[in-house]
Amino acid sequence: MPEPKPDILARDFETLSQAVREAGALALKYFGKPLEIKEKAGGQGPVTNADLAVNDLLCQALLGARPDYGWLSEESPDVPDRWSKSHVWIIDPIDGTRGFIKSKPDFTISAALAISGQIVLSVIYAPAHEAFYSAVLGHGAQLNGSAMKSAPTVNLDEARVLGAKTLYRHANWREAWPDMVIENRPSIAYRMALVASGAYDLTLSLGRTHEWDIAAGALLLSESGAHVSDHLGQKLTFNRPIPCLPSMLACAPGLAGDVLKRTASIKLPG
Repeated sequence: MPEPKPDILARDFETLSQAVREAGALALKYFGKPLEIKEKAGGQGPVTNADLAVNDLLCQALLGARPDYGWLSEESPDVPDRWSKSHVWIIDPIDGTRGFIKSKPDFTISAALAISGQIVLSVIYAPAHEAFYSAVLGHGAQLNGSAMKSAPTVNLDEARVLGAKTLYRHANWREAWPDMVIENRPSIAYRMALVASGAYDLTLSLGRTHEWDIAAGALLLSESGAHVSDHLGQKLTFNRPIPCLPSMLACAPGLAGDVLKRTASIKLPG
């Protein structure tokens, strides 16, 4: 990857942070109120007028500032010319839409900048919780302006886990997981941010995982010292022609060996 110019990266981070804060404020104007809800084609889940309004705001702010950058968003048609661009914004306007529809506060705005497939800037904002997570490649990760680090946990039986309980209790695991504390959040980006902050120790996504769900969280995790990879331990790369990855694993670094022993034995759908 070409070395990003610090002054340009700093301006892009300022632009990204301001846009995401404004997007969070806009999302809160819709939160807890009647929404216009449609089902996406192909069983891809619901989309609301709030998702689309936030997407429009971010698109205008980010591409308005950098019209030569590529654009990949859950709520925009995919434009193939992004593949040829070195710089690409990767956006999930509202991650956790199903929970947002039910007036649950654990939704996020998730936004990142990739250069040559590597995430260099990221912001995840949970406006209902006033939690603003951010990271710059090589400069650490922050929560509301304070440095954050992943948890020091080294034993799985002491782990605090985010995800569906059925995932960890499934009979297909060759080795049973210990009796861990398991909770869930509707936003995968929020789950990743909570692991990055040290509030939790582990979260998994097994199977088709969209880039916009995990791009921002991937940098938060690596910059906080957490382990982040696919379920086989391979590095995550972004701005793929088909913007999906096979899986995502995020955990405290001291748990990575034990977790990868389990996940590496799982056969995922092709």
